[in-house]
Amino acid sequence: MATDNTGIPEAYYEAPYSLTNMSDEIRNGLLAIGTLATMSLVLTSGLLAFITWRMITWRSHYTRAVARNQAVVLIYQLILADFFQSLGFLLSFYWTSLRLIAGPEGACFAQGILIQFGDVASAFFVLAIAAHTTYQVVLSRNVPYKMFVLYILVIWAFALLLTCLVPIVGGRYVILRAGIWIEVLGCYQNP
Repeated sequence: MATDNTGIPEAYYEAPYSLTNMSDEIRNGLLAIGTLATMSLVLTSGLLAFITWRMITWRSHYTRAVARNQAVVLIYQLILADFFQSLGFLLSFYWTSLRLIAGPEGACFAQGILIQFGDVASAFFVLAIAAHTTYQVVLSRNVPYKMFVLYILVIWAFALLLTCLVPIVGGRYVILRAGIWIEVLGCYQNP
């Protein structure tokens, strides 16, 4: 594919990295993904709003601050990571409106980054929930709250770092179509 003097492609990548003729089956599949992403976005937003409200107004409902409950905070972080992932899959509606999946494009990059960030953060918070539960149940210990908050910040920073490394190491155009959605291409799939 031809590029300009800065290395940016002059046109879209050819198949299989772009899909210029979207069949009705693929369009319907993307509509299903977009619909599920919308449901996920609405439900995670509602759940985040409810938990946030309870964290703010805890005195009228509980004797201890909800925000100090480490299990609730970890689940809150997992829901937030799923929120980012659903934002990425919500861009499926964009592709169905165009009836194509074109890479490289800003929407392609945004969808890939949001899905990647949501995947990585979700995985780390599931691991954190498992480790935290094991630490409390097996060892019968509690993590000091300041250390716990530091762990949360480190997990978010590490998930963001790993997500940002994708375009830094592979270039902006490493996030392209793979199947019927956008993701990071494998090492040996250079367009």
